[in-house]
Amino acid sequence: ASRLDFTALKEQNPDVTAWLSVPGLELSLPVVQNEDSSYYLRRSFSGASSNDGCLIRPSWDSTSWADGLCHVIHGHNIHNGAMFGKLDAYRKQDFYSANPTFTLYTPEGAWRYQLFSIHEAEPDDPLYTVGFVVGDEYTAFLKTLREARLYDTGVTVYSDDHVLTL
Repeated sequence: ASRLDFTALKEQNPDVTAWLSVPGLELSLPVVQNEDSSYYLRRSFSGASSNDGCLIRPSWDSTSWADGLCHVIHGHNIHNGAMFGKLDAYRKQDFYSANPTFTLYTPEGAWRYQLFSIHEAEPDDPLYTVGFVVGDEYTAFLKTLREARLYDTGVTVYSDDHVLTL
């Protein structure tokens, strides 16, 4: 789907901010944002109790999807494969080679992202930084991400490219 009906999605849940689609993982889920970033950790899209939670855009990532250079989407790494539980498939370069892109649909438009740095990160990792502007600091940030990758994806990232951290 190149266009999602965000009006209908907002009627179901006004906190919906995007829809993430990673075809190689058969992952297609809404992304929510609430002023309390922990609100959806144990709630489903409908608000019901759920150990899986939702995919969450943190409250501190407040720039519009179109304007910000960096954005973050959090999700539980669940062993049964729910939410971000399947992202581990990208540890294998063969899987990446067959599935190098994903799409983020927002009310503002759709963006296709090409994965360039696959790696695990600690909660305090600098990759969760947002609010960059084009310049030396952002270029250094991109270099840090490139150096952290498990393998060379062959993707060149430029100093004005947009980054989405999953």
